[in-house]
Amino acid sequence: MDTQSTLWCAGLPLVAQLPLAEADRRALRREAALLLVAGMVCAPLSVILFLAGLAIFAIAVSDAGNEGTPVVWVLFFGALALVGVLFVVARESFRRAKGLRGDLRAGEKLRFEGTLAEATLDETLARLLCKRLLRNDAQPQWLEILPASRRIWRANDRPVRSWIVASWAETAEQPEVAHIAAQWLEPIGVIGDFDMQQGRRELSAEEMEELRRCAKGLWRKPLLPALLLSLWSFPLAGYAIVSHKWPAGWGGIMLALLTVSAVLLDYDLYQRLRQARCIGRDLADGFVIILNARADEEKGAEDAAPGEEHLYEGLLHSGLLWTEDGRAAGWRKKSEP
Repeated sequence: MDTQSTLWCAGLPLVAQLPLAEADRRALRREAALLLVAGMVCAPLSVILFLAGLAIFAIAVSDAGNEGTPVVWVLFFGALALVGVLFVVARESFRRAKGLRGDLRAGEKLRFEGTLAEATLDETLARLLCKRLLRNDAQPQWLEILPASRRIWRANDRPVRSWIVASWAETAEQPEVAHIAAQWLEPIGVIGDFDMQQGRRELSAEEMEELRRCAKGLWRKPLLPALLLSLWSFPLAGYAIVSHKWPAGWGGIMLALLTVSAVLLDYDLYQRLRQARCIGRDLADGFVIILNARADEEKGAEDAAPGEEHLYEGLLHSGLLWTEDGRAAGWRKKSEP
């Protein structure tokens, strides 16, 4: 990790990289071995069951009397479903075992510590709150995470028994030039009880890189599901409409649901692409707008103490808040899986 950036997980910043204790190493070695055995059992079993299912089905349909019976189809697709489950279990077991071996080689764990006062809800935080591993309050809390597998190892002195994979976000630190630029702002008027000043500063190289990651992350994840579902459902729906042969019963309902789902996914992708394009324009400009709000000491603001001051930085084209009083805005700390 760059020394001029900060990692965030579940709204908590990375504060230390700690060595693995010997007890941790023993537990990781034991669990990695068990996962490897599970994968070695499930992988060949899924292949054997798949071949057996094909053989049974071939024998069953060779008899003209059994060719169209529901029992044959139920057994066949049930076997295929079981094969799929075994395959997924085998693949996941091998993947997890590989991750734990990587953690053993790394020999360290990451400690994230802080409060959730300004945390933005993401998938990792939601799961930890749901399992009551983190508390939704303003008290200090911490997590220990294994770097290679990204498994959450401990939360607030409690070992995490279930396998929870953490996602984290990396935010660039505000550069020193921001403090200098904040001293050269121009008055733009009064809003309510606040005297407003405005200026601008250039984004640092680290901030530009963070913005690029953000723009790519907006559309890359939903692109494949939207594309595949659209390519599958739109031709079928188009043919059904043109030929006036829309499927009856459950077939028609399922096709309608899939088509609507494809439209919703495409619309979400379109919105994300628009946002990514706006961020691209912010990257091309290479600066943020600085806005300083100071409570008027004479007027006595209702919602702020006299002389209270807040400094904000924002992106012009995307309209995103970048920093608030020198701290990264909440959305920047939100991790994507």
